[in-house]
Amino acid sequence: MTTTVVDESTTSRRRVGPVQRLRAFGRPPRLLGIDVARGLAVLGMVGAHLGDTPDDVTWSDPSTWDGLVDGRSSLLFAMLAGVSITLISRGRVRRDDHRLQVTLVRRGLAVLAIGLVIELLNTGVAVILPLYGILFVLSTLVLHWTTRRLWIVSASLAVLGPFVVALLHALSLDAYGPGLNLTLFGLYPVTAWLAMLLAGMAIGRLQLTDVRTGAALLLGGIVLAAFGYGAGHLIGSDRDEPVAYLFGPDYTDEDGNATNEPGYLTRLRESDEIERVWSTAMQYKPHTGGAPEIVGSGGFAVAVTGLSLLLARPLRLLLLPLAALGSMPLTAYTGHLLLAVGLAGGPFGGYDDPTNTLWGWTSLAMVVIATGWVALVGRGPLERLVAGVSALPPGPGATPAPEDADASR
Repeated sequence: MTTTVVDESTTSRRRVGPVQRLRAFGRPPRLLGIDVARGLAVLGMVGAHLGDTPDDVTWSDPSTWDGLVDGRSSLLFAMLAGVSITLISRGRVRRDDHRLQVTLVRRGLAVLAIGLVIELLNTGVAVILPLYGILFVLSTLVLHWTTRRLWIVSASLAVLGPFVVALLHALSLDAYGPGLNLTLFGLYPVTAWLAMLLAGMAIGRLQLTDVRTGAALLLGGIVLAAFGYGAGHLIGSDRDEPVAYLFGPDYTDEDGNATNEPGYLTRLRESDEIERVWSTAMQYKPHTGGAPEIVGSGGFAVAVTGLSLLLARPLRLLLLPLAALGSMPLTAYTGHLLLAVGLAGGPFGGYDDPTNTLWGWTSLAMVVIATGWVALVGRGPLERLVAGVSALPPGPGATPAPEDADASR
């Protein structure tokens, strides 16, 4: 008798059709608004990599608004990673702490590995996945932090981190190494991205289903963005030189051979990096890593998240395709980079589309394919792979994280 009931239940689950899947998609415990925000981040990164966007955004000129995708999309992506980590760990930190940490470490290493494989294709894009994987690993160190501590450290990293990085770069006389480039002096300094991750983890602890929370995030994000970019324009620097690209005096001859270099103190005096610490740390343009950029773009990310949460419920049917794309960000991100390599004729190639037609058609195709995949299959292929690699067999009394709260779906 018991066996018959189980078989009927299993058969019933297997007969769930595409329409039923779409009707169930985005229902609690999954948050449709978070998927919508993540979908916007994916489309923004597609535009940043495949589109032709202006360097500066002028609010009085709508033709420049597509420049909003530069830099801000990846920061939004990082902040939403923090939100997702909180959703994964909610209720499990104390009860299933060790297993949760191992799962997050495995997940991070899997994402890191995928990122390294993509980098081997030499896409010409600064791939975010390696750092994204590292953020998952680092998150295991702060799972027990209070919400207040998360906010304080996040704000400190956002405001003070750029000054510390710029000073270290100046004092080290342009030190270079794979580790430094990955964590401090590259386009994705861990100080900026860890700030976004911690902010996302704090946001994930809010009552995200409450309309008041969405409104508070929207308004608070607008205030932060105005403050960050406003400070950048008033007292900051309009330079567009990430700290990774700043170099001191060149001690080589005309053939590129090293010459006799003076001592450290002499080189430090001859370099102007110390004088440029302020202007370096106070940049506000995308990917410069300045404090105004982190605060301003961080506020933009918070506002987009709040708006997505507010609109997800009344506009569920309209936003469902975008949310479907947001449910498989790893697959979508990887897919658009593979497309870029193909259009460029392979590694080391190049592709230019000043009309942004490719951006539009690629975005439409990704949304349609993602919606169909959710209806027919469910979880994205790379999300399924990462989940399989990071999953641990249930232990005594352990409760696995809800599938719908999975950060990589």
